[in-house]
Amino acid sequence: MLVDTGASYVALSAEDADRLGVITRPSDFTLRMHTANGVAKAAPVRLHAVHVDTLSIYDVDAIVAQPGAMNGSLLGMSFLRRLTRFEAQPDRLRLIQ
Repeated sequence: MLVDTGASYVALSAEDADRLGVITRPSDFTLRMHTANGVAKAAPVRLHAVHVDTLSIYDVDAIVAQPGAMNGSLLGMSFLRRLTRFEAQPDRLRLIQ
């Protein structure tokens, strides 16, 4: 998962969502998202919890991209803004709860 401060939400590829057991139906893809590859549809979801190492954030708003729309997933601001702070350093990223 890539940390992306430019992403409003945690964004899961359809493949990652499937591996995590996040179920979507074709009718769930109601949001239009603007990506580097153009416009795609996404399904809004709420993740019970997002865990990064020993850090846990609960009830995180996220989106699931349509199959094939994303190669990986993004850890966006719907997660990051719930932290006390985060710091990017040349050799590490610090997430502080």
